[in-house]
Amino acid sequence: ESMLNQKYLFYLFESTKGQDVLKSKVTGAAQGGLDQSNFNSIKIPCPGFKIQKQIVKEIEILEKKTDSFRIELQEKNKELINLVNSINNSGKNPELEISKFANNIQYGLSKKMNIKQRGYKIFRMNEIIKGKMMDNGKMKYANIESDEFNKYQLKKGDILFNRTNSFQWVGKTGIFDLEGDGYCFASYLVRVEVDREKANPWFVNLMMNSEKFQSEAKSKATKSINQANINAQKMGSIKIPLPLLKEQDKIAKQA
Repeated sequence: ESMLNQKYLFYLFESTKGQDVLKSKVTGAAQGGLDQSNFNSIKIPCPGFKIQKQIVKEIEILEKKTDSFRIELQEKNKELINLVNSINNSGKNPELEISKFANNIQYGLSKKMNIKQRGYKIFRMNEIIKGKMMDNGKMKYANIESDEFNKYQLKKGDILFNRTNSFQWVGKTGIFDLEGDGYCFASYLVRVEVDREKANPWFVNLMMNSEKFQSEAKSKATKSINQANINAQKMGSIKIPLPLLKEQDKIAKQA
């Protein structure tokens, strides 16, 4: 038997570290490539063949579980989207402007950012992923005094709305639901702090991510060359349907 299992080798180079190693061997500025000699010089961990086969087997089991979970999640998302659409279209619930159930609508921090981990982590549009604020480990920082940070510190349930970018990304919205108190947000995001006696922020986030809301937000945006903008006042004027708070809580738990 060969000393290398082909699937083991495939998974090795598919890994993050494997991809980094491959990229480090690429030569050429404009159209970089990986020549045979550079590829042959790569060293890889090479356990016994039986161990390689076991590693492959375990990865394949995990992949099947991941595929199953992905399908289940897709079905759940479809049900949630259908539910949100039905709320938008039913006409049974009172509609209220965002500004009427928000304690605060606030522009973010306008400060120079750094990648040297100086100061506090600062959310940008790229960290809004599928309706949530995600710390991907590559966030930038804002080196500001604690007094200023207190004005922009994010708390669980804060909703961030992307107010300016290319037209495609205007209106992109996510909720902050992370542990930790060292996060703030950039000036091209708008924070919505929901009055929890009137609305559930996780429910509001679902509605702000709905096709209907996103379409209306884009229709209110001011367009220029390669850029679009919607200010906080226009965003706050958009209405969303608000069922009873108990019903909002129930729907939010499904997200």
